[in-house]
Amino acid sequence: MRIFKGLFLLTLQLAFGVTAAVASDTTIFVPSTSCATYLDYANRDKASPNTQEARNRVISAMKIMQPYMTDFASLHLGQEVIGQIIRSFFIRMELECHSHSDQLLSQVIPKVGNGIVDNLNDALAHSGVKTHLSYPSF
Repeated sequence: MRIFKGLFLLTLQLAFGVTAAVASDTTIFVPSTSCATYLDYANRDKASPNTQEARNRVISAMKIMQPYMTDFASLHLGQEVIGQIIRSFFIRMELECHSHSDQLLSQVIPKVGNGIVDNLNDALAHSGVKTHLSYPSF
């Protein structure tokens, strides 16, 4: 009986296109996204990072980070260094979210971003550059 019920449900899903809808997850990140949700999708997207859905989620996270990215780009550090900063931002976000899965991205991103600003300011000061980044308003 279970087999017939399972086949019947599968037939209904195929007939009505339910499986196609499940395969295309259009979730993106917004400031009110919880860390738990962020981590769940980050783990899923690691398995298939080149899908359009995964790329859209990365883009949506970067849009939330935009105030920081704009300031970092103003330093004219070069593509390789900016790439390292972006990777660092995502790695630190993931670590912070693992530590505080109840927080929202609107809390985690400024905490992580401000830490990166502090590190950049220290590095700039040690290299003799007079530029000093402020924390962007978030």
